[in-house]
Amino acid sequence: MTKSFQPSHIPRKKTRFKSKRHITTIRSPPNLEKTNLKSIAKRFADSKTLASPRVTEAMSIFTHNGGWNDHSRQSPTLKFIEKYFRKVDSLDLLSSPSSMFYASSAVLHDTKGNVHLGGPRIWQCIQRLYRPFDRVHHEMIEVRVVPDENGKVVVYAQFLTYFRLRGDEEEIVAPRFFVITVGGADGMYEGTDGMQIYDLRLFWDTGILGRYVTERKRKANLS
Repeated sequence: MTKSFQPSHIPRKKTRFKSKRHITTIRSPPNLEKTNLKSIAKRFADSKTLASPRVTEAMSIFTHNGGWNDHSRQSPTLKFIEKYFRKVDSLDLLSSPSSMFYASSAVLHDTKGNVHLGGPRIWQCIQRLYRPFDRVHHEMIEVRVVPDENGKVVVYAQFLTYFRLRGDEEEIVAPRFFVITVGGADGMYEGTDGMQIYDLRLFWDTGILGRYVTERKRKANLS
């Protein structure tokens, strides 16, 4: 009897991220203007430090466009992320411990390539980052929530962040892209809604702030 051929490997169908293009009036370097969810997601798919999650039939991708609302809150992970950004926007960071949002083993990769280890150190970095401002607001543009095979969830989020320096009246607007890995809280009395951040990667043009300050000084010298 002739044995039928059984393939030893069946290629897995690749999952592609589709994103809508959002046009704003913000001027930033050409390489940042072309940044979108699809291009950055592809960079992470090719990265050895953060493999693209393999989506199975038991997993699903949650996509949301626009600000926080009833639809975004259908995702428990996005409800947690909303609370995180509302805390950051309040600038009341000293009143809460790092464990409210960050795991003790959390890792922060900032846009300059620096790596910060541990929830307490990350929380201190965030406090220093926002100290010069009397107002900060994160406006969500688009977000995707992708479960991974390790039981955690990866959030790909595109924001416009509004900064206002202390004593100033004008706001500085900067596009920012976050990749946030969320998992179960380390302990019973840690985290928010039973979740914590384990990995956060931030991409944005920090030079926007520097250029604004330089331009403000130039105008002041002319007046």
